[in-house]
Parts: sequence; structure tokens; C-alpha cells
Amino acid sequence: MTTSYALPPGPPPGTSFAPFPSPKFPARGWDVIQPPDALHDACEILFYHAAKFFAEDTAYKKQFALPTNTEYQASEEGWSEVPTEKQLLTLRTYESPYTPKEPESEIREAARDAWKEAGWWIHSVVRDVVEPALGLPEGVFDELILPCVEMPASESVASLLRMFRYERPPPGADEDRGVVSETHKDLGLMSLVIGHSPGLEVWNPDTDSWFSVEDRGQSPADRQDESVMGAMTATLVIGQTLQALTNGRFVACRHRVRLHPSILPPTTSSASASSSAADELASMFSPSHRYSLVFTLRAHLPTPLYPQLYSTPVTGQIKFPDRIKTAGDLYKHISGMSWNVNISVEERRKQEEQIKKRKTLDSGLDQGAGKSEVVAGKAEQ
Repeated sequence: MTTSYALPPGPPPGTSFAPFPSPKFPARGWDVIQPPDALHDACEILFYHAAKFFAEDTAYKKQFALPTNTEYQASEEGWSEVPTEKQLLTLRTYESPYTPKEPESEIREAARDAWKEAGWWIHSVVRDVVEPALGLPEGVFDELILPCVEMPASESVASLLRMFRYERPPPGADEDRGVVSETHKDLGLMSLVIGHSPGLEVWNPDTDSWFSVEDRGQSPADRQDESVMGAMTATLVIGQTLQALTNGRFVACRHRVRLHPSILPPTTSSASASSSAADELASMFSPSHRYSLVFTLRAHLPTPLYPQLYSTPVTGQIKFPDRIKTAGDLYKHISGMSWNVNISVEERRKQEEQIKKRKTLDSGLDQGAGKSEVVAGKAEQ
């Protein structure tokens, strides 16, 4: 039996559509922003090369898949796929054997540029929004962030850049079939999600409901109107590490990706500057797919944590258990209570059962570990 279903409402009042998040950002955990021109252009070019890569034969793409006999999950780096849901390409370093190289692909050059633009932009958000809001001195988080704002050459950091091609459900499919990334919270400090067609849904705590944050149209006609739907969207979401470092003053965002068969991606690019890359990109989009880019800024793992540095009258006294000495310890704690949304459904359920068997860790760092909430594993969206 099939069901028909509609998009949840578009972004609520308070969404900024500006270069920096709105005042509701800390408590809500997400905001739609207007990316600076350099970031927009870098992502547009990366979209083009990502679409080209995903259109290649599977045999070619498998060259960039992690071997199955490693300790790492398939989505940790390189190319992987979850049948009926998505393909993804995760890049961690410029020189990695799992990063496609020239002359077959120009994706790593485009990825390096996009990583740099996204990394420095998020750094500016932390400096100009997060630190002042908490009454912290400028630059207090720099030691955690600066080693990760640009794509490393060969030695990886925890941060990553990930490209997705999601499989859109066929017309008439059950509603659950459209969920191609289950409800989760990201592990890191912040993630920037760039989309070219609707799919990302965020939880709005003000109304206890989901919002299709990339859907700027409010009517069915608008949702099919290329002038409304065609623009690149950028959504900034807070991760669990920032929630822990701010004593919950910046709340991690619950989100998911749910595709709707009734809504088609744009047929042409809406990039303001006419470029051959943008024109060719448009021709690669299909009603069967949704493409997105996700840059996830995570804290530099070797960095020592000093809770007193982050404690202010706004945050209150921040305390970590004795076992958490570094950003890596904090990351391990959070990821240990999470399962991976980018691996096979069977493996997800195994990870979920393993987590249920573990003891509840100290409440001071509990990130809201409900069944439907802490489900972003080491390879977050």
C-alpha cells in the first residue's frame, strides 16, 4: 500500500537568509544562511565535479573505496554506497589514495577550494557569533579550529568534506522510503550543508515539528517553480561537540534527509554568474537524485580541553569527567553513544543494539541519547 505525503512547512520566522546566523540560531541549532560569493562559487564548481564523479561506472568509483579488511567503516573515507539510499564520497586529505585525482577528475582541486572557503567562514561564525554570545574572549576556540579550516595535504584531521548523491523514491512510494538519512545529530562543532534541491529537514523546538529547510516555496506551484527552487541553499547546523563545550547554550540540531517524489530538482542552474561549469552541472541533475555537499568542522583531536577557559556567567561552570582531557576524548565519548547513518541498514541496527547494551555515561556530557536522536556515528552526515 502506498501513501501520499506533503512537504512539511518551509523555514519558520527568524530564519536569517543572511551571511551570519540569526539570534535564534543557538537555541534552535540551525539556520539558513546566504553564503558569501567565494563560498557559493566554490561549492557550485564542486557540485559539478561531484555530479561527474557519481555518474562514472561503479568499477571506476570502487578504486576509491576503503578495503573491507580495515578497521574503518566504509563511509570514513573515499567512495561508498547504501543501496536504495545514497552514494557518498568522503574526502579527508588532498594526497589520499581515496581522493580522485587529475587527469581523470578535477574533484580534489575543487574540494580543496570549497573546504577552505567553508572552513574559514565557519571560523568567522565562531569568532563573530559564538564567542561574543557566550562572553568569551575572541579566539578562545582557535586552537580547536585553526588546524582544520583548510584541507590537509596528507595527514588527516577529524574534519571532512562529503559529497552525496541521494536516490529519490519513485512516485507513489511509502513515506518511509523517502528517508535516505535517518534522524541524527552531527558529532562535530558545526556542519555546513549545501543543497541544490529540497531534502534536508530540521527539527524546530519552538513548534515541535519538522521543517523542510531547503524548500523556500510555500505552495505546490512555488515548489515546482525553478525561480524559487533553483537557488543553492546553505544550512548551518550545530553539532554535539559545540553543545558540550558551551554547556548546552548552543544546541545540537536534530535533522534528517527525506526526499519527496513529487518535487523535482531544478532543470537549470540559478547561479548568478553564467559559467560553463554551472551550465553543465544543470544538465547532470535528474529527477531521480538529490545532490548535496556537507563540510563538517570538528575540533582538532589532540587539543587539550580546559573547561575553565570556556566557562562564563553565560555558560555557567563547564565540567568534564576526569577521563576527558582532550578534544579527541570528547569526540570518542560522543561517537561512542552514536551510530552511523551512512552505512547499511543492517549495520546501523547492529550498532544501535550495541549502544543499548552500554551503560549510560555521566549526565554532564549526555547529548540527549534517545533512540531517535543520537544516531550520527563516526561518519556523520
